Amino acid sequence: MNRSRILGLAAATAVGALVLAACGGSSGTGTAGNKTTPAAAGQFNAGLSKVINPSNVKTNGTITFEDFGAPDSTDPDRTYYAANWNFIRLYTTPLMTFKSCPGNCGLAVVPGIAAAPGQVSSDGLTWTYHIKPGLKFSDGLPITSTDVKYAVERSYSSALPGGPSYFARLLAPQKPAYTGPYTDKTPGHLGLKAITTPDSSTIEFHLAAPFADFDYLAALPQTVPVPQSKDTGTKYQLNVVSDGPYMFSSYTPNKQLVLVDNPHWVPQMDTEAKQLVSKIVLNMNINAAKVDSDLLAGNAQTGWRSSSLRTRPTPRPPTAARSPAAISHRPQCRRTWSATRRSTSTRRRPSPPAP
Repeated sequence: MNRSRILGLAAATAVGALVLAACGGSSGTGTAGNKTTPAAAGQFNAGLSKVINPSNVKTNGTITFEDFGAPDSTDPDRTYYAANWNFIRLYTTPLMTFKSCPGNCGLAVVPGIAAAPGQVSSDGLTWTYHIKPGLKFSDGLPITSTDVKYAVERSYSSALPGGPSYFARLLAPQKPAYTGPYTDKTPGHLGLKAITTPDSSTIEFHLAAPFADFDYLAALPQTVPVPQSKDTGTKYQLNVVSDGPYMFSSYTPNKQLVLVDNPHWVPQMDTEAKQLVSKIVLNMNINAAKVDSDLLAGNAQTGWRSSSLRTRPTPRPPTAARSPAAISHRPQCRRTWSATRRSTSTRRRPSPPAP
């Protein structure tokens, strides 16, 4: 695996926090501080290079996402879709993360819950990270290096299919092969030898061979800390313990997820995320035509799959003058499939998209 493969899977995650920064009012205007500015009309793809109508004031508002499908999983260990790696940044923060800025700036990887980028040993085989002091989960428990180790251990388990298997491929192997915490017989179920935790804030990754871009690997959702005492296996996705700006309020799989403020999130410790509204709603399996009409009417502010923010619609020629393609066009998210995705015979993998 090389850096380009990780970037190919994760480039879309760089816009996660921008969703909250770019949403304007339902009338097509946005709020920047206490000043109202008109939404940018007629600027196709303007958000690719700048934030449109940036906001910086906390409100009691709600942002509604809609999609004609549903996330592959809300569990950070089990998700593989780039669109979902983007969305879960609302309630998770990994060791490293992608910078929240438009364009190529968003490809830069920066510290998440880590205090700094990884320190690599002279032989290139050990990467060390230190966790920022004082971080807490949404339930008030302190975040430790053991929580990160346990999260990565979960990625080795065949009981949790769906996510990538990069750590199992790149970290030093052991005999017998490690198969995850649920079959781990060592005390504390922390028997993965390739990861050590000298203290509560330090974590060390021991590689099978040097990998110069390990910081990008540390930005995967699988380094989002998981408190072992709250892990419920396949049911963990029903109530993920948050370390990001929002936390679960309610979740009905394939129907609706509601996120609310995480009271233990500290903005100064997570500069790549924002908490500008009080509620995030994701409505799933909505008729595709209704998603479009809701976005245009302001009943929803963004599409989960396309991350397309609602802006003031621009005048269009009469229907007779438009081609069928122009009428029915809706942004789509192409998915990249790789042999490194974990799967089991009981989980059907969708077919790859046509070239």
